[in-house]
Amino acid sequence: EKVPLSTHLRAQGKLGQEFATEKRHLEQRAAMADKALEAARAELEKAQHERFESGRIAEQRLREQADALAMAHHLLHTQAQDKTVRISELERAVKQIGNKSEAHKKAAGLAIDLADSRALEQLLRAD
Repeated sequence: EKVPLSTHLRAQGKLGQEFATEKRHLEQRAAMADKALEAARAELEKAQHERFESGRIAEQRLREQADALAMAHHLLHTQAQDKTVRISELERAVKQIGNKSEAHKKAAGLAIDLADSRALEQLLRAD
């Protein structure tokens, strides 16, 4: 069966138009997909940057807290040393006072002995 050339050309034209329409539609969809992909990449980059920045801030805060803890530890250690030195000084002072007290007791004992000796001497002279 023979198909007239004009019918064949019209069919080809119609197919060409459908092809062109489908091609434009696909190109539009590809352009939309490219835009969506670019937006997704931008969003990913933004999220990565925010995550990095959050991590950097958290790390900085941890460093600051560690510095504060180190300073507090140093101050506590210094205070403990100061108190230890002060306690040692007080212990020495108490010991010295105790030694002086012992010396006073001995001196008092010797004074009593001396007084007894003088009293005994006077008794002996009186006889």
